Amino acid sequence: MSLLKDLTINRPDIFSRHSLELSFKLLRHRDPSLALEVQNVMAGKTNDAPSARTLPPHLSRSCEFFMVAIDPVVVGQIISSLTLIGRNIIEQNNVRPSRKAIILSLLEEWMGLVEWLISESEQHLPAANATHSA
Repeated sequence: MSLLKDLTINRPDIFSRHSLELSFKLLRHRDPSLALEVQNVMAGKTNDAPSARTLPPHLSRSCEFFMVAIDPVVVGQIISSLTLIGRNIIEQNNVRPSRKAIILSLLEEWMGLVEWLISESEQHLPAANATHSA
């Protein structure tokens, strides 16, 4: 999970501008359509985080947060693409450990979102299953 996210919001569907911008930059050459999905999230309304309101203006933009409302299938595609990109970066011999940590943290953030989406959808299944078993 990103450090900015730890400071303010602990919800898997809320991403920092920093995480979204990094995702966009990594995806844009490999998969432009996924990069556009991420960019569209950043074009939406920000989620007002309390700590971001108290930061100096030059830092507040990097502490903007956005609700990620992307189809779960697309989130899976983003994770798949970022995994391949991350593996290529990590396999480089001269890559800095901090860069590896950033990629892994970004992947964890996206995987946390898809796990949350699955959990949310499962919460709605018992009611539907109960009507079919009656």
